[in-house]
Amino acid sequence: SISNCGDWGEYCNYLLNSFDFEKEVMEYFASIFKIPFEESWGYVTNGGTEGNMFGCYLGRELFPEGTLYYSKDTHYSVAKIVKLLRIKSSLVESQPNGEMDYDDLIRKIQRDNEEHPIIFANIGTTVRGAIDNIAEIQQRIGQLGIKRDDYYLHADAALSGMILPFVNDPQPFNFADGIDSIGVSGHKMIGSPIPCGIVVAKRKNVDRISVEIDYISAHDKTISGSRNGHTPLMMW
Repeated sequence: SISNCGDWGEYCNYLLNSFDFEKEVMEYFASIFKIPFEESWGYVTNGGTEGNMFGCYLGRELFPEGTLYYSKDTHYSVAKIVKLLRIKSSLVESQPNGEMDYDDLIRKIQRDNEEHPIIFANIGTTVRGAIDNIAEIQQRIGQLGIKRDDYYLHADAALSGMILPFVNDPQPFNFADGIDSIGVSGHKMIGSPIPCGIVVAKRKNVDRISVEIDYISAHDKTISGSRNGHTPLMMW
């Protein structure tokens, strides 16, 4: 029973873990998603839903009264996450190709008079593989007079997160392009025999949700607490 409980970057008194491997996995994903490793934190999750919840959770903790905006082509997990987090939300129309309707996004942010929107962007929708334009979203929100530090942007890259880093001239999708967190699947393009995922976020935002756990002598920043110690080995 290999259990990765808590933060792979800290000592844990449960020694049968794969923390050293998980750290190297996170170094790799920080690299391909274009964020300095020391400015990032993330972990190997149970799958895409947990990564999406982690991103939405960070956004809500940063902006407790913020509204989550996601398109009609977004993965079904987000409707569950909205209920679990009890977060305000607004469904945005999609374009025929599955991409977010940016005009409708802006209309709804204005309608809600939302000063701190939490944006859920798709980097490869489930049915059409559509990629929401991160640059367009940021430009449009900037035109509303909302500063970049005043809203949150999560990228659900479960489908295309292991494609775009390896192609020429990919659409904007990573931290260098302006996102705050990203989730990718480990059992889709990578092909892990056990369902899993990877989530990466900005360390300064993750530190807001860290809690100290006495009996393992460590901090926990994850959704699930005890985690599969085998999947980081497969990702490694």
